[in-house]
Amino acid sequence: IRQLKPLSREDAREKLGIARKDYVVGFVGRLSVEKAPDIFIKALATTPHQVKAVIIGDGPMMDSLIALRDHLRLSDRLRFAG
Repeated sequence: IRQLKPLSREDAREKLGIARKDYVVGFVGRLSVEKAPDIFIKALATTPHQVKAVIIGDGPMMDSLIALRDHLRLSDRLRFAG
C-alpha cells in the first residue's frame, strides 16, 4: 500500500482555494440519504460568508448535492473534493 504524505495546512488550503482568514467546516462520508449531506449544505447557507466548506466523499446524491449548492448560490463557499 502506497502511503501519501499529508499536505501542510497552508498547502491544503491553497489547493482547495480557501483563504487563511476563512473558517472551514467539513463533511466526510458517503453522499447518500442516510448520511444527510443535504442538511450540511443547507446549514452552510445560514452561516456567515467567511465560513467555507469541503465535502469529501462520493455517492448517489452527488448530482443532487451539486444542484442544491448551485441553487443556494454556494459555489464560492463549498468545494467537493471527491
